[in-house]
Amino acid sequence: MIKASCPENGIVLDPFAGTGTTAVACLLNKRHYITYELNPEYYEMIVKRIERHSSFFLQPPTLAKVNGEARKETSNQQSLF
Repeated sequence: MIKASCPENGIVLDPFAGTGTTAVACLLNKRHYITYELNPEYYEMIVKRIERHSSFFLQPPTLAKVNGEARKETSNQQSLF
């Protein structure tokens, strides 16, 4: 699906990242991606999967704890919004 719907170096939008399958497919097929995931457990899973498939992160993003729950990204990476 990635190869058929997006040219090399194109951008794929995945608003419901889940376990990060789309992000990994993009990495393996020379596509860029923008993805969102609200669930902190899935977010951590996505980061680990991306790290296994690339050296994408100079500094892996982390989630800050707010009242014992992971809520806010604290990496030095810039947001598009």
